Amino acid sequence: MLREYLYSYAMQNLNIKTSRTLAVVETDEAVERRRTEPGAILVRVMNSHIRYGTFQYVAGHASDELQRFTDYVIDRHYPQLNAKDRTYLEFFDGVMQSSIEMVVDWLRVGFIHGVMNTDNMSIDGETFDYGPCAFINYYDEETVFSSIDKHGRYAFGNQRPILRWNLERFAEALQPLCTQSALTYDELEAKLNEFEDRFDAQYYTMMRKKLGINADGEEELVDEFLGWLRKSNADYTNTFLELETPGTFDDPVFATAEFEQLREKLAAVGLDEELMQESNPRYIPRNYLVEEALDEYLETEDLSKFKELLTVLENPYTSKDMGSQFQQPPPREFDAEYTTYCNT
Repeated sequence: MLREYLYSYAMQNLNIKTSRTLAVVETDEAVERRRTEPGAILVRVMNSHIRYGTFQYVAGHASDELQRFTDYVIDRHYPQLNAKDRTYLEFFDGVMQSSIEMVVDWLRVGFIHGVMNTDNMSIDGETFDYGPCAFINYYDEETVFSSIDKHGRYAFGNQRPILRWNLERFAEALQPLCTQSALTYDELEAKLNEFEDRFDAQYYTMMRKKLGINADGEEELVDEFLGWLRKSNADYTNTFLELETPGTFDDPVFATAEFEQLREKLAAVGLDEELMQESNPRYIPRNYLVEEALDEYLETEDLSKFKELLTVLENPYTSKDMGSQFQQPPPREFDAEYTTYCNT
């Protein structure tokens, strides 16, 4: 529960739409995970607790209520759509767009949700249920930390196709509306077929900002940069800070001729400092620092490290001490063995 408190706090300050933690209430019960830990209840607040899975449940168990339920959700969360001619189609479109924006934001900061099932996908595009989540350090699209993800279904680089899969399930849940209203499933499929192009557009816009490119295009250069990241396995967060201010980090990967040539190409079209500072956090919740803070509380009931992390993550886009301990990735051996677990 303290993990969720910390991650939702960090995501809010990273300017990513998220649930928030109102309180963590310790219980008198022990919970058996990797070890015995004190149990607690999390009080979560969100714009909406309705998920894709809620629609699946209603469609599967009370399909005659689906239209009334959908009307309620639109009135509550998408009231602007009531003036549209194709309200249900526009509703699906709005949910898809908000979800694309959410996942692209995850990719912007290196966040791995860890359990992207339909019950953890908000219809309002809010990140929630911070169970086996983590942040990548060394760039690898196959990165998985979750103990339950044995086959990389929710790996960092798989979050895009899994979102598409979830949207397909959401469209199927809306299918009963096709017999109750003017909506047709062909229309829903046509919207789904826009997913790849719309995700691409959102993703490349995000990456251009991270690279300080204040213009359209340059997809080939973005792809070249991503290719370098895959090959070099460099620290994702620090790479952008090093591009912005060379010499910030004493890492051999940034001293190579290939990196310098890539930086020169980027400098010719981008590296706009103001644009980069808006998109690239100086600090993320480094996994090993989070574990140290949680371990300290479990072992001594001392929240000092936890509160120190909260202070650093209060303004993650503002440099307090470039090259500080809060910006250092862990040893590669740590990431190779690091495992996260569901909170419940």
